[in-house]
Amino acid sequence: LYNDALNASDVTNLSAALSANAFEAQDNTFSLYPNPASDYLSIVSETELKSVVIYSLQGQIVKSTTANQINISDLSSGMYLVKMTDLNDHTATQRLMVK
Repeated sequence: LYNDALNASDVTNLSAALSANAFEAQDNTFSLYPNPASDYLSIVSETELKSVVIYSLQGQIVKSTTANQINISDLSSGMYLVKMTDLNDHTATQRLMVK
């Protein structure tokens, strides 16, 4: 998390770092689908999820849940970051495009 707003350079660097569709996170794989999404987002994880937090690019939390399927129909179009944590405290962050 950032203590201040991201500038254009920070967003570009995050986008490049988060460009893969699935992330290996300490022996666990998290993946999001569909991406881009408009109504619902599904998360696949090898272990049970402890938390899922969706952040705006300004670093604000816009949704928080423990569910594998999330209703995102109330989110505005744009890019978000999804931080997933499993019960073993393995975490991964992935970008999400909402259309």
